Amino acid sequence: MRFGHIRKNVSRGAGVYFILPCTDTLTKVDMRTKALELPFQEIFTKDPLVIDVDGVVYYRVQDAFLAVTKVSDADVATNLLAKAIMKNTLGTQTLSHLISDREKVAKEIQVLLGNITADWGVTIEHVEIKNVKTRVNVVSPGNVTPQPRPVKEASIFLQDSPVSIQFRCLKADGAHPSPHTSTIIFT
Repeated sequence: MRFGHIRKNVSRGAGVYFILPCTDTLTKVDMRTKALELPFQEIFTKDPLVIDVDGVVYYRVQDAFLAVTKVSDADVATNLLAKAIMKNTLGTQTLSHLISDREKVAKEIQVLLGNITADWGVTIEHVEIKNVKTRVNVVSPGNVTPQPRPVKEASIFLQDSPVSIQFRCLKADGAHPSPHTSTIIFT
């Protein structure tokens, strides 16, 4: 930029360029792939369950000119947009669909995110949903209450998974009985 205006005839690639120190502004843009860690977010699924989900978004700046001129900070904007799209997309899914088709849901998030960030010169390379933690209340035998239908469906779906075997071991272990209900989070 010279005097606040973008110079159109200047190449945007690597190389040696003549810069006037008093009038020109140099902006360096990292064009390497970056990993954006999405921390655990509390999300309400389509079936009325609360889950905690985290993930990773891999992206890179494809066009440095657009990344500097179309958005004030492409990294921060991509971070905020990724969190919002992840929360909105997973909120429209059921727990069983999210667990069984995790790659498909991640691809849907990647496409939605890529459509918006393309205008900023940012390319979304990959989206990964890492962990899905469900909140399941375990009740003592004398205090049995009917469970909502989605929880029953999720428990049937998870019946043969390695996590459910650990859960059954915890449930069978009567060494620490408690009159209060406990909450167990599957990882």
